[in-house]
Amino acid sequence: MEFSGSLKASNPFENDNARNSTVEDLPKQFVWTKAFSRLISAKNHIVLGARGSGKTAIIKMLSHEYLSKLNNKEAVEIIRSRKFVGIYVPMRLSWVGGLKNKVWLSEAEHERHFQWRLNISCCSSYLATLRSCIDCYSENAGQRALTERNIAERVGKSWFGKDNIYSIRELRETLADIEYEKLLNEQRARVDSNVTPESVGAAFELGLFEPLKRAIDVTKRFIDFPADVAWAVCLDEAEYLSKLHHIILNSHLRTFADGLVFKITTMPYKHYSLDTNTSVPLNRKDDFTYIYLDNIDVAARGGKNSEFESLKKFCEDIFEKRIKDSVWGGSGISLESLLSSSYLLSNEEKVDQDGMIKLIDKYANDRTKRRAHDLLGTKKFDDEIGRKLKGALLLRDFGATHKGNSRITAYSGYEMVIRCSDGNPRRLISLLNAFYNASSETSGFKPISNATQDKILRLYSFDEYRRMVFEPNQGEKIYDIISLVGKYFKHLLHYQKLGTDMTLSFRFNLNDEALWGVVADAIGLGLVRPMVERSDYETLPVMNGVFRLSYILSPHFDLLPRRGKDVALSTILAFGVDRGLDRGLTFQQMDLL
Repeated sequence: MEFSGSLKASNPFENDNARNSTVEDLPKQFVWTKAFSRLISAKNHIVLGARGSGKTAIIKMLSHEYLSKLNNKEAVEIIRSRKFVGIYVPMRLSWVGGLKNKVWLSEAEHERHFQWRLNISCCSSYLATLRSCIDCYSENAGQRALTERNIAERVGKSWFGKDNIYSIRELRETLADIEYEKLLNEQRARVDSNVTPESVGAAFELGLFEPLKRAIDVTKRFIDFPADVAWAVCLDEAEYLSKLHHIILNSHLRTFADGLVFKITTMPYKHYSLDTNTSVPLNRKDDFTYIYLDNIDVAARGGKNSEFESLKKFCEDIFEKRIKDSVWGGSGISLESLLSSSYLLSNEEKVDQDGMIKLIDKYANDRTKRRAHDLLGTKKFDDEIGRKLKGALLLRDFGATHKGNSRITAYSGYEMVIRCSDGNPRRLISLLNAFYNASSETSGFKPISNATQDKILRLYSFDEYRRMVFEPNQGEKIYDIISLVGKYFKHLLHYQKLGTDMTLSFRFNLNDEALWGVVADAIGLGLVRPMVERSDYETLPVMNGVFRLSYILSPHFDLLPRRGKDVALSTILAFGVDRGLDRGLTFQQMDLL
């Protein structure tokens, strides 16, 4: 796996956030999934996903600009058919954050201001879509230039009342000038009652999405689209908006005006309301559908083996897409060849029955010991005892025999890395980036030693664990509850006798809305996962349900990245109380536990 060249090749894993990806690189790196296919339709969708789950990558790729660059048979057909045109609209903090600062505005004024800013943002984003449509559907350079001139002239007249705009560039520049002048007038109006901000950019004071729909209508006069074309407004990161803003958007999800549909991304539990500006709330499945990214595709419904196979394929696809255009493209390099297999998790890494029975006698409970000795020497021993207990016994033994800073290799192997990534693209890419940077090779990406993998996974796990303290609002509370849950599971795995069913999940069984809010926020951060595969894959539980810690936290707590059986959260809280901790936990106290 060595490559020629005196300098170390460019790192294909450096960028782990689609927010920083461009139209040149994201289509080459994108992995097509079933969830993505479902979004390409004339339906309203709200896409739920934890931090790093790929929401921005998916919503960007829905846009015509990005989709038209994707080398994929389905994508080519969608662009050719002209039946789906996506417009990517990011909720930029530069203006969304400013909405919360205008405390002097009444609710009606606040709504009008939000409407104006979102209209501007949608129209600005539409210009990238317009550019892509003109380029894709013009037969030659002459037709391309004429179509752009005709559309720009009429859109300029509609938006700005000007007759001398003939290009998309001029539209973009005029839009930026209008936005700046409007904001300036709003500030002047606070001290000078003679200034009327409404006089600037009047077209964007119309109803929400009206200027966008006008631009689409003009576009359809010069570019042919089928009558059933869906124009998808793809709004990213709606968790930054307020409940009022969600109510405003919900009102538009109830209609199918001029072929406009909505694809909105937000974190789990961050679609703040189903209310609308009318007396009728949104009706799920009639007006819109949720798509939960964290479990679609990767949490397979066919059993544990197929779940891992789905995870494995997803991770391998991401890896292959990343290296395809690098110096390793076509080299045959794979995740498995880089990381080897996991001694703890691989079914191929066997421990003979004599070795297993010694560990069972040392660490297992009496019932498991009796069962193991009864089956010793038979195939059932491997199927019913060895397969279920191997990882836990080896991990327990690692912990008992490797003290202090001694180098161990428990958290290594491609099965372990795939499990710990949890189907989270950003997490996987960040780990691959760390593995790449750990290599001292100047001309190649060589297999990573088990000791290096273990060190990187533990450091990454600890970083995920510690940084939650600094999350705004409930960071310390999230840290406290996850600390207690993780240390409870560690107590069972490393200090209690083991059985074939290990406890690695918790059941929310408390009538405590404040505590539930902490768990819900932890889910949004990708630190806790609801086990929705036990019920409805797209229905997130509220004040109930079974949950597990994200597997990336397993190295920090010395746990196996498995689901296991569940225990009541009240039992875990009692475990903390027994150790002198009350419900008012502090993260300093948790470090002492």
